Amino acid sequence: MSLLNPIYLFPTLILAIGVIDDVARRKVNNKLNAVLLLLSIVFVVVYFGASGLKMSLLAALSAFALTLPLFVVRALGGGDVKLFIVFAFATLSPTAVFWTLLFSFVCGAILGLFRVIFQGNFMQLLHNLFAIITFNKAENIKYHKIPYTVALLMGWLTYITFMTSKGGVL
Repeated sequence: MSLLNPIYLFPTLILAIGVIDDVARRKVNNKLNAVLLLLSIVFVVVYFGASGLKMSLLAALSAFALTLPLFVVRALGGGDVKLFIVFAFATLSPTAVFWTLLFSFVCGAILGLFRVIFQGNFMQLLHNLFAIITFNKAENIKYHKIPYTVALLMGWLTYITFMTSKGGVL
């Protein structure tokens, strides 16, 4: 299956637009999410008809269920959660939602590590990790936030790479 297939291309565009907004503004705008949701609904109806809406809703509910706990513990922002739900709606696949989120954790960890290293805070990271491992209270914790939409896009690209490789690994 070609990467230019609309089932891959449209969700990629949703996340890419989200990345641009997130990097530029440091948040994903609610109006952008609303517009992308409307476009996703049109996409699903045009390409898959009414039966596609059922799968889209299931994928969106899966995304909501998987990201709500992350939002509650403040690991993800509200805009990221909403964008991921819109993205999930466009994929029509709870499986794609699961694997994309899982791969985004790995990509996000790598991005976060690069950010810590390039900001010169690697020793602070090690100190905080040691404090966590030894159940001591870490002093002067400085959080390093990344635009998580980048990790989501990287997770999705990783997923579709595995899906389109010979034999479909996933």
